[in-house]
Amino acid sequence: MRILRLYHSAVVAEYRQRERLLQDNHGHEVHVVCPAEWHEGGSLVRATPDDDVHVHVVGARGRA
Repeated sequence: MRILRLYHSAVVAEYRQRERLLQDNHGHEVHVVCPAEWHEGGSLVRATPDDDVHVHVVGARGRA
């Protein structure tokens, strides 16, 4: 199964655990779309690449 998740908090690599589990435990192909940066935990966080999860960084309008 192929899964696409839109998730603003995926700018934080540690928050991508669900996607890792779906890939590792269930064999799904998972892609995450997140903004280039987002306010998380009171500070501006920039999205980082991930060796385990396909991360697609896009421009976003909103709170960031």
